[in-house]
Amino acid sequence: PQAIEFTQHDSGTAAAPITYLGEGGASVRLTGGREVSGWRAVADAAVLERLPAEARSQVVVADLRAHGITDFGQLSVRGFSAGSPTAEAELFYDDQPMTLARWPNDGFRGAKGKDGDLTVVVDTDRVGRWVAESEPWVFAYWHHDWAELYEPLAGVDPARQALLRTEKVKPVYGLTPSRARWYAFNLLAELDAPGEYYLDRAAGRLYFWPPRAGGRAVLSMSDGLIRGENLSHVTFRGFILEACRGTAVAIKGGTDCHVVGCTIRNTGLRGLSVSDGQRHEVYGCDVYHTGAGGLSLSGGQRPTLTPAGHNAENNHVHHYARRARTYHTAITVSGVGNRIAHNLVHDGPHMALSAGGNDHVVEFNEIHN
Repeated sequence: PQAIEFTQHDSGTAAAPITYLGEGGASVRLTGGREVSGWRAVADAAVLERLPAEARSQVVVADLRAHGITDFGQLSVRGFSAGSPTAEAELFYDDQPMTLARWPNDGFRGAKGKDGDLTVVVDTDRVGRWVAESEPWVFAYWHHDWAELYEPLAGVDPARQALLRTEKVKPVYGLTPSRARWYAFNLLAELDAPGEYYLDRAAGRLYFWPPRAGGRAVLSMSDGLIRGENLSHVTFRGFILEACRGTAVAIKGGTDCHVVGCTIRNTGLRGLSVSDGQRHEVYGCDVYHTGAGGLSLSGGQRPTLTPAGHNAENNHVHHYARRARTYHTAITVSGVGNRIAHNLVHDGPHMALSAGGNDHVVEFNEIHN
């Protein structure tokens, strides 16, 4: 699936604006995902041998190529100073994001020493289980707790109880064992809990431990859902927008577009971004399980202090920045003369709001956790 593209020619006018909404109040989903079915028990002896014992009777597998799914995307280096690239294909089950198989399942482990910055001696011998992994990754705060990094491992050294980093990726503040905390992921050998999954890209097979039977499994495919370029006087009202690898709604330029009463969830990047233009608004939306922040509205001319008048109001943004944890806010405005008001923000890993530039109004927002 591809995003729906709107251009200047799809605009309404101030006297005759256009609204898109569900007919008769119907619930309408715009999804960038493909449903995955045809799950079966794992029969491959080599895979069963690598799975944890407790998972062998619980994990099921689907042949994605049989569904016509061949674009799996790639895991990308991301985090502080590394940017936020478009996500790889992610699995959602009953509208909840699932977890790429990791260890430990919760929290972090520490480091005991290093040999340069490429060999990290860790506080566990668990790394010995990962020797056969084709693409092991690690998430770490290598020094500061506000500078995270997701990166591929070159391998592991069980004899030294070490993670082997690649020289292609450099932690911007170096690596300090006494401060480091990490977890490893994308590991078939650690698919040991309900809600975890692993995608074998070479074979096109998706392995999954469902948290419950009979649910709906969806793999994200499209980069986005709605794209507006120089679009004006158009409202999108009451949609569920979900399961994309990038930002769900992106509006650039134009005037007086509104996203109202929508649910935006399960995105690889932001829920919505506005850049340039004037008087665009996000009102009364529920935004959650986003990969790299919730809402971002940028516009206005700083040299002349000309305001854009964008508005983010009465939105509920929570459980955001699950893929890029630091400096990805629930709501951001930048430029000149924009507003963040009457929003409820909670359960984010780092920042709630930011307002860079001039003459913004930030008022009556409730923030917790």
